[in-house]
This record gives sequence, structure tokens and C-alpha cells, in this order.
Amino acid sequence: MKKIKLFLFITSLIAILSYKLISKKTALASKNITIFIHGTHTKLLTKIFNKTLYVKDLNKINNLNNYNYIKWLAEKVSKADQIGFPLEYFYAFGWSGKLCNKERLKAAQKLYEEIIKLKKELNNLNIDPNFTLITHSHGGNLALNLATIKNIEKLHFDKLILLACPVQEETEEYLKNNIFKKVYSIYSKFDFIQILAPNITKNSILSKREFKNEEKLKQVCIKLNKRYILHSEFIFKDFPEKIPKILVEMDKLSSNQVHKLNI
Repeated sequence: MKKIKLFLFITSLIAILSYKLISKKTALASKNITIFIHGTHTKLLTKIFNKTLYVKDLNKINNLNNYNYIKWLAEKVSKADQIGFPLEYFYAFGWSGKLCNKERLKAAQKLYEEIIKLKKELNNLNIDPNFTLITHSHGGNLALNLATIKNIEKLHFDKLILLACPVQEETEEYLKNNIFKKVYSIYSKFDFIQILAPNITKNSILSKREFKNEEKLKQVCIKLNKRYILHSEFIFKDFPEKIPKILVEMDKLSSNQVHKLNI
């Protein structure tokens, strides 16, 4: 009789513990987390416009001052699609902005550490994060450098959005890494800064506009109101609020060619 009671007690205890573990696992709520990564800038600009243009490390958008352009950008994107890009879970990552791939590699390591930390914090709040990266210029190459990090398989990114990213041999192949589920590359023919970015190799000294075709990749040459835009316009003026709509249109396109898109 005692053995039967002991057996029932143990099985009941196992059932209760299993239920709690399962409940805890299923209680994780899926949330879309957006991280914006800026491109190259100079020390002079950083000193002059430190509080309005840049951030340091990973910051929640709502914690930035109201004069910061990244906060303005996030508000524009979120307002256009509050479900896909909720402002409550919108972040900005700041780095030195130096025109140097070694610096971007260093920043990628820091970004990885910050995201791992954020993921743990969100999990503790019963949130299962779905990460999206929105990048401008060399911020895109910084993001692609994430593929070089040891144990990066712990992370995955639902969307990698590359705005005016200089396409370079050093990082182009990283796009294939499984951590990036979907990649959107958006460029303009009037953006000369994109291709003037140095990329000194055996074949070239300049960057390209287009990546090699990949199944996960969608590429468009963009026009805004029938006009090709400049490098800075990807993050200023009217473009940011169009990003969610552009992504919807890009999802309709094939992956085996570069398309033209007028918004």
C-alpha cells in the first residue's frame, strides 16, 4: 500500500512539474523586435550632433531624447505598421561609424553581445523575440558581419533590411548564412555614395549596388514619387514611413532578379 501511495505521489509530482514547464514554455508571447543600425559618420559630426544624430550601443527608442533623428525614424516606421514594427520594442544600435571593415567587425561582436543580453531579458518577461534589422549604408555590412561570429547560431533574424548598403566582396557571401531568414536590399541609381564606398580588391576599388541572387533575397531599385533618391534620403524626409509598404510590395516579387519599384 505504501509503495502504491509513493508511486502515486511521484507520478503526481512529475505531472505537476511537467505542466509547469510546458505552461512556462507556451506562455512566451511572440513579439517583433526591431533594431536600427546607422552607417558611416565622422568624429566631427559625432561631436557636433551627438545628441541628435547618434546613440551608443543598444538603446530602446523610447529612451532617446525627442530630438534624436533615429527616434523620429522609428516613429515614422512604427506609425506605418504598428504590428510589424511596434515602437515599444524598437531599438537603435550605435557604433563608431568609422569607414573600416575591422571596425564594423568589432561593432558586430558588440551588437551580438547586446542582442543576446536583450533576448535573455525578454525571455524573462515571457517574450519570444522575432528580430528585424533595419540598416543604412555600412550599417548593412556591420549586420552581415554577424555571420562571422562564433556561436551566432543562437540567434536568427526574421528580416534584414539593407537600405543603400555598399555591396562588398568581404561581406556579400555572409548573406547566405542561415541566421538571416529574409533579406531586402533597396538602392537608388542617384545614390553615388553607395558605390563610392572603398572596396579595394583584385577586381575593383569601389562597391556595387547589387548582391548576387539568392532565394532569400529580394532586391529593388527604388523611386520615391517617380524620382531616384539620394543616400541620405533613405533615413530622412518621406522615405522611412514608406518602408513597411515597400516590404509588402517586395514580398510579391521574385528573388532571381533586381526589380524596379516606384512608391
